[in-house]
Amino acid sequence: MTVSDNVPLGSERSEWKACCDVLRTKNVLERTEEEMSKFLTLLSRQRAFAHLPYECRLAISKVAYYEREPKKSVDLISHFDVHKYTGPWRLILWGSVEMKAISIPGKTCFDYGKGDSFGDDLTLKALPAGASFTTKEDGCEFLCLQRDDYVAHLQFQEEKELNQRVQYFRNLLVPAFASWTSAQLRELSKRVYPRKYTSRQVIVRENEHGADMYFIIKGECRVVREIEIHKGTAGHMKKMVKLLELAVLQ
Repeated sequence: MTVSDNVPLGSERSEWKACCDVLRTKNVLERTEEEMSKFLTLLSRQRAFAHLPYECRLAISKVAYYEREPKKSVDLISHFDVHKYTGPWRLILWGSVEMKAISIPGKTCFDYGKGDSFGDDLTLKALPAGASFTTKEDGCEFLCLQRDDYVAHLQFQEEKELNQRVQYFRNLLVPAFASWTSAQLRELSKRVYPRKYTSRQVIVRENEHGADMYFIIKGECRVVREIEIHKGTAGHMKKMVKLLELAVLQ
């Protein structure tokens, strides 16, 4: 099969819809070379597949299927079975999904958006008990792999991710990790999971009981303190709250 980059960036949305129609209505033997070429091009632009060899993407194209959830607030992975989940692995094509987890300070929520994926064992087993994944809007669209197909074609990436995490912790200038063995760092790597935060989102407040440890992979965090400033004259004092920056963490 000849594969060319035949999908203009501005038409990705419509091409995905066309490819999903093909997935939904045609079996593998009925799909044309042009249809498969476009699908493989679109797969190569997704983070989950970008570094996969052509043969692996071709194999995935034969077993992947399209799923659309018409309503928001639908549990895709419920809090009852997050640690024993055997359902499909999903890549978000359109829309967003909220991950909720209960920690000691309260409920932690963050969003998965277009291009993000979930349903892999490495992430799910690290999440707190009671975590769930719920659609945030109507009409979320997904590219899915059944569990057996995920294991056959993508689970090998979990080992690669684990090795990258071990190397990350090994390179950290944290005295507590200096004497840790590879086995200990590997076990730590299995217990962490990704979180995304938007700009100016509060991660933890002063005097809160922290239940988690955070490692910054990308971006920076600012440690700030609210201070009260009083301005004006006697009888007409105006209280203002400003943020005093104490440190920047990277």
